Amino acid sequence: MIKRLVGKELIEQSLMELLQQKTIEEITVTEIAKNCGISSRAFYNHFSDKHAVVSSIYIRNMTPFLNCSLPVWYEQLGDFMDRSYRFMSNTICYTGQNNLGDTIVQVDFEKLQRHIKSEVRADQLELMRTQIAIEYMLYGNIGCTRNAFVHHNQSAMGKYMLDTYGGTWGYLSANIPPLILQNLSMEPINKE
Repeated sequence: MIKRLVGKELIEQSLMELLQQKTIEEITVTEIAKNCGISSRAFYNHFSDKHAVVSSIYIRNMTPFLNCSLPVWYEQLGDFMDRSYRFMSNTICYTGQNNLGDTIVQVDFEKLQRHIKSEVRADQLELMRTQIAIEYMLYGNIGCTRNAFVHHNQSAMGKYMLDTYGGTWGYLSANIPPLILQNLSMEPINKE
């Protein structure tokens, strides 16, 4: 049986195609809808705006890894950014409402929350310190990621991470603040 794209997946694919040539700011909802053969009204049945589509694409690609180990999560994140270079470079620089950077921080924060050790959760002050440190780190990471794509040195950064640290996780684990690293479990999340 042939699987046909419908609804959200069709709109996401349309936007991915358009992002190969244009930035998110240059693309209109009408253009996205026309590219996939639907009306603008049909577009709004699925998404509130074009930025919601961008977020949906990222979430669809990363949520299958929310329960994996932290090293696997960050290798998948690095792989997504490498595989989706045009998507990233044409969306990450937008900093307005519903931007991809905020989505990445939100999903990554959710992931790291799942890995906070139980003894840290039991200590309200330590939990709060850890959460604040995670949030601060994630927003700093987004700033660095935007900078890499603005200056088109993502492949150089990826090569540096691979050559020097063995990959994205090697780089991040060497640079994550100790307060965060010591309070996180690296293991996969057990679904109960």
